[in-house]
This record gives sequence, structure tokens and C-alpha cells, in this order.
Amino acid sequence: MLKKTYCNYFRHFSPFTMLIEFIYTSTVTRPLDPKEVINLQESCMHNNAQKGVTGMLLYDGQHFMQVLEGDSQTIETLFETIKHDSRHFEVSAIIRNPIENRNFAAWSMGVVDLTKTMDFKNTKIKDIRKSPPLSHKLLLAFTHNKIY
Repeated sequence: MLKKTYCNYFRHFSPFTMLIEFIYTSTVTRPLDPKEVINLQESCMHNNAQKGVTGMLLYDGQHFMQVLEGDSQTIETLFETIKHDSRHFEVSAIIRNPIENRNFAAWSMGVVDLTKTMDFKNTKIKDIRKSPPLSHKLLLAFTHNKIY
């Protein structure tokens, strides 16, 4: 199920901050039940909205892939917390790029539970944008079981 929430992120940035996209993958310690996925999303949405972080989390029953967007220092601090979360292990940062604009600007944390929906798996890259950002390409590759 894809759910989004809006984030008023502009209030969190000064002209001197660097906006980045940060992408990581991890392996779940054990499969999450649907209520746990909802609780995770609600927690992410609340915490990220307060910090000016936007992004998308994909869960396929065995792995997470998450795109985080925000101020570089905020994202790096958040990733340190994420690495120690007991719900997953083998947490691997795969991308840390400066960006000019957010790709998930309206979502403090969108979550796609691929164990519940196939809609995102059937999305073609060309359906998202004419020239999709790397984060979208990686999310789609993950949904098609091409990366972990």
C-alpha cells in the first residue's frame, strides 16, 4: 500500500545546507506483519517531518530499500540511528549524492509494502518521468528483485 504524507521541509533549511539523496539497503531480521509495517511508516512520517526528511521506503518481506532526502548532516545522523535498528541487519549505504531538488518532496516517508501490492512492481520507469532520477531507477530495480 502506498501512502504519502506532506512535509513542510522548507523551514528546515538555510541557504548554506547541502541537500542530498541517500539510499541504503538492508536485510530484515524477521518478516514484519502488516501492523508492524504501518507502525514503522507512522513513526518514520512523524520523525522525518520534524527533521525535514523526505523519501520512500520499500519492503519486500526480506529486505528494505530506503531513499532519504534532506540536509546532509541530518541524513548522516539519521543513518547512524537506522543502522542500529534491531529490525534489520546488513545495512549498506549505496548512494550519497547531492541533489538540487527533492524527488519525494511531498512525502515525509512513503512506504510500499511489496508483500501486499504489486502495483509498484508493474510500474515502468517511463511511467514515472521522462528522465527519472537515479533514486527512482534503484527503487524500481529493487521491486523487480534486481538488487538487495
